[in-house]
Amino acid sequence: MVLIPTNLNPTSANLRLTTNLLNLGQVKVGQVFSANLQPLNNTQALVTIGSQSFTATLKEPINLTGDVKLVVKQTSPELQLAVQNNKPQTTASNSQALQQSIQNILRQFLPQQSSLNQVVQQLNTLPALPAGINQALQQLLEQLNRPQKINDGKQLQSSILNSGLFMESKLKQGQAKLPGDIKAQMLQLQKQTLQLNQQQPSAALAKLSDLLNQAISRITVQQIQLLENPNVTAYEYLNNQDKINQDTIELHKINYASNTLWEVYINLQLPQGELNSKLSLNDQDSAINCFLWCDNQDVEAHITNKLGALRKQFDDAGLNLNQLQLSPRKLEPKQRKTQVALIDIKV
Repeated sequence: MVLIPTNLNPTSANLRLTTNLLNLGQVKVGQVFSANLQPLNNTQALVTIGSQSFTATLKEPINLTGDVKLVVKQTSPELQLAVQNNKPQTTASNSQALQQSIQNILRQFLPQQSSLNQVVQQLNTLPALPAGINQALQQLLEQLNRPQKINDGKQLQSSILNSGLFMESKLKQGQAKLPGDIKAQMLQLQKQTLQLNQQQPSAALAKLSDLLNQAISRITVQQIQLLENPNVTAYEYLNNQDKINQDTIELHKINYASNTLWEVYINLQLPQGELNSKLSLNDQDSAINCFLWCDNQDVEAHITNKLGALRKQFDDAGLNLNQLQLSPRKLEPKQRKTQVALIDIKV
């Protein structure tokens, strides 16, 4: 008999019966037996089916013991059985249950969320708070209000990792302390606020708790969007300026059979008007194509004068720029079935 444990490849471990106690005429391929498996050493195992016990020879050690299900794989020229894999399989019902859970979470957090930019504005104008809470709040605001100068990929990566989107992932990896993670700081401050508000109720503490809940809900919704569409990263970029515009960046990863295409869509509200751009990168040739669209002649004239300087910046950074040109139409990503999350930018 051939015995294949669940944690090995179906052709990697063999177990051959030294006795033939089963009536082969009554055994059919696909038939399942309840059995007990007890390895004797690295080369032999005792198999019990009902009242019959077999001594089997192992070609390789097996690390499986106890009650198992054995399925008949072959009856001739010798009886071959395999341990039935009881590992749960992903089914349509499991997928539906997952989608239902996601929808329940979204129904809970979507109505509670607010833009982090709006939350930060209101946090900056809260009335006097107890000393301990105020100190923790000021530490959080210092990080949120600190101007973010992102000039390269490493700075962008660090900013995204501390945005709160990956807090649970960090904890799973064993990071007990998360001093720079925004969501972790908000959860800690919310816990302190709720405890103190139960002891010393005040309108300021209640307002702080509500604002923190809005921000945490915002990050949680973005995490769900990231779960639904891992190829698009939802990230809210904060920068401390007086004027707020909701500019957007969308990052897309498109997998084809032979290559992967990365696309970045950037929409900016300049003083002269709107600038819309698209950058694409094919992982086969590592060449970047950059297209720019301007919504009026003033913006177009301003951008046209800067094209040479922009190309030089690509060259100085060691980036292979293939195309750099103006587009006659606005650049927008193709409609896809997967949900796309936006990056809010405070400028």
